[in-house]
Amino acid sequence: MDELAAFILARVEDDLEVLAGVGVVPALVGERLLVECEVKRRLVGHVQSIDWAYEPAGDQDYMQTVLELLALPWAAHPTYNPDWAT
Repeated sequence: MDELAAFILARVEDDLEVLAGVGVVPALVGERLLVECEVKRRLVGHVQSIDWAYEPAGDQDYMQTVLELLALPWAAHPTYNPDWAT
């Protein structure tokens, strides 16, 4: 799961760099995209912060699925692992 999380966070950084370089993005679209990047970071951070040794944390499968779905928009990226496809 760490490799998948790192992949997502790296792609979010790529997206932020693109947004920073574009310059002519309508304000509402640019703001939404920045918020989406922050949401992705927070979701990944939440999954990484779970103590899987604690019984009520439950099965890791559903959190793996969350990360796989977050990574799906970058399926064409050269470092995307096809095993992540849900």
